[in-house]
Amino acid sequence: MARSAGREQRNGAEEAAARDQGVENREAKLRLRTKAKLKYPPVLFTPEQIVVVTSTLRSLSDILFIAYTVSTDHTHLLIGPTPIGINEIVLQIKEETVKTLLEHGIHPRVHLAGTPAYPDPLHVAASVWSRGCWKVFIYSNDHLEQTIRYIEKHKQ
Repeated sequence: MARSAGREQRNGAEEAAARDQGVENREAKLRLRTKAKLKYPPVLFTPEQIVVVTSTLRSLSDILFIAYTVSTDHTHLLIGPTPIGINEIVLQIKEETVKTLLEHGIHPRVHLAGTPAYPDPLHVAASVWSRGCWKVFIYSNDHLEQTIRYIEKHKQ
């Protein structure tokens, strides 16, 4: 019986890894399709900007971050239960990170203000993040654990 249980555990781990890989492949394909449709070139954070954005996230004490990672070209956030709507949380995160990047003088597109692509300086400031957000809600412990593994795997 013990050998069978061990085999079942391995098979379960292999299935979870395969699911993770499937999710990763779908996410990568979707990102590529989305990038092809961008109106403006994507923002690529420098290591210094990643540190500032990450420290800004840590300072938002009213939001429970279960896991997160900030990469050069995208961010993953796993946020715990909250009475505030997800759209309001995302807006707060975007506003605070942009404000902090501007305060540090390292906003990725501030040098483009006033150019034909960005005639409105406020648009440049807002353009660090895409409109809206990709929302996925977690309804099971398995999905929660899978999501945490996915985010942890993408930490720099």
